[in-house]
Amino acid sequence: MADTTNKLSTQLRLLNELSFKLQSLVVADNVWEDIVTIVQNKFHYHSFTIWSVAQDGTATLRAQSGAYNKYLTVGFSMSKGDGIVGTVIQNKRPYICNDVTKDERFTSLSFPVETKSQMSLPVIIDGNVACVLTIESNQANSFDEEDKVTFEALCGQLAVALINTKLFSEIRSFNKKLQGT
Repeated sequence: MADTTNKLSTQLRLLNELSFKLQSLVVADNVWEDIVTIVQNKFHYHSFTIWSVAQDGTATLRAQSGAYNKYLTVGFSMSKGDGIVGTVIQNKRPYICNDVTKDERFTSLSFPVETKSQMSLPVIIDGNVACVLTIESNQANSFDEEDKVTFEALCGQLAVALINTKLFSEIRSFNKKLQGT
């Protein structure tokens, strides 16, 4: 019971901290790295990555922490449909795999990482997947419904922040055009 209470408390603190960070997204220089850092500081996951999604379904790594740091750099891309991330993009739904050895969708990208379970969640804007958050653990059965709900809330907040950033950019561009006339 104490472990569950501590986990829930940590999840609530995470959401609170990230909500403040996301409110300043319109002026943040590297919000992707900030989000990854905050999540890793709270939970110390084996791996945490954020993938942006292009219109063609290609996923591009925007920020990461953990197991893949030695192997991947920001800007690395995965083809449409690759791995669990590709499945999340296609289905527009969260995906929890608590034993990657039994899931043909899992890919370690051929890197020697010790992932045992993975949870990936979409950030949806206007019906399209804008990005995917992927959390990996080096222990099987690491993710449960509470983890999913916590990160779905984060995905919702991130979607609103990304929309606000786009609107802010459009307003700024429009104002520059007005000043030029």
